[in-house]
Amino acid sequence: MAKSSPKSSPSDSTRQRSPNYPSVGLPDAVTRATRLYEGVGTAGASPDSAAKLIGYSKNHGTARMTMSALKKFGLVEERSGRVVPAKLTVDLANFPPTHPRHGAALRTAALSPTIYRDVYTRYRPHGVLPPDDVLGPELVADSGFLPDKVEGFLADLRGSLVHAGLLRGNALAEAGEVAHGNAPELAAFDPSAPPVPRKGDVVRWTEASDEGEDDDEAEEQEGVVQGLSEDGVWAFVEGYGDGVPVADLTVVSPDPDEEDEDDDARPPGPAPHSPFAARKAPTRTEACALAEGDAVLTRPDDLSRESLEELQAWLDLVMKKLRRLSEAAE
Repeated sequence: MAKSSPKSSPSDSTRQRSPNYPSVGLPDAVTRATRLYEGVGTAGASPDSAAKLIGYSKNHGTARMTMSALKKFGLVEERSGRVVPAKLTVDLANFPPTHPRHGAALRTAALSPTIYRDVYTRYRPHGVLPPDDVLGPELVADSGFLPDKVEGFLADLRGSLVHAGLLRGNALAEAGEVAHGNAPELAAFDPSAPPVPRKGDVVRWTEASDEGEDDDEAEEQEGVVQGLSEDGVWAFVEGYGDGVPVADLTVVSPDPDEEDEDDDARPPGPAPHSPFAARKAPTRTEACALAEGDAVLTRPDDLSRESLEELQAWLDLVMKKLRRLSEAAE
């Protein structure tokens, strides 16, 4: 009697996996790739030796996942069974952060992972990256992410884009031509670019006449932003029922002369700090070397006492989450 063929487990056929994305963010990947380059130059090393050079005791599963992430960022290549630092890593290691080639290499690496590039390409035309509570469900519904994986992915994505100068607050920088093979090189973030409107900003835009599209009939409108749509594409302006495209808006700077005239109406005491004010771009990086890899924290250069308390509360939440993940893994 013929033997029955083995049946596949239902869990094997229905198991869902998130899209293939780097297991570490760009800052960690650059640090490890640079260590490899400093250790062996462009000659490369065997996988076992390369794993040790990037910070692991041996070439175990975690080391292989990290090496795969370095490949996704275009920082290393595999040639004839050896792990070799790629051109991007050579540029990052040899040019200072202020040099254009260092910046170009960072930006190119940040958009080398397919899923990073897909998210960037989807939202760059709008000029803004939606908040996590909007972007997360979209990735789960549209891109097949597992709900318990999307939070970590978004943290790495945002950290990578910020590190490469492609994201400031929620504003995305402009993309340019292709560089270093098939990954796009991006223009540096332009601090003189128009700011993204926020709630309470006075904005102006030009609205075409109902009778036609004659530029002579266009009218300039002005109003106060009451809020933004969840995807950040539309602004809701006081006095207007329909949303106005964020891309069409210009934030109006206060007139210094008008401010002087209103001094008598100013409330007593110092002005309170707005909870909606844009945060400063991070300028400092703290790192803790662990057996599994480096834990990296990017923070603003100056922190107030209130911000330190907020940071401590956030770190406590992060530690609770990490403990739960560690206990679940055991």
